[in-house]
Amino acid sequence: MSAKDQPAKDAFPWGRDPRVPLTADIHVRRLGNRKAGVTLHDLSKAGCKVEVQEIVEPGELVWVSLPGLQPIEARVAWAKTWVIGVKFTNALHPAVLDALLPRMTK
Repeated sequence: MSAKDQPAKDAFPWGRDPRVPLTADIHVRRLGNRKAGVTLHDLSKAGCKVEVQEIVEPGELVWVSLPGLQPIEARVAWAKTWVIGVKFTNALHPAVLDALLPRMTK
């Protein structure tokens, strides 16, 4: 992703937790739609960045399915064509993130 495709620094009003870069296949479901396969590009306690197959608008409510967890409610914080950043409604506990990462790294 080029520098112009990066979200503006003020796109993260909740503060930016350290993001773990990784690539994994997960699912995201938009309100009123079926879940769709997406590619996860990074993950933090507060949210994640995913590559999607259809246009998703900032502010949309979505549910992110990560391995071994119930779907996580989130809002789209920013969108740049096929890549979106989502903020989890409730941040992941650090221990949950630590347990999740080994299952997701390739």
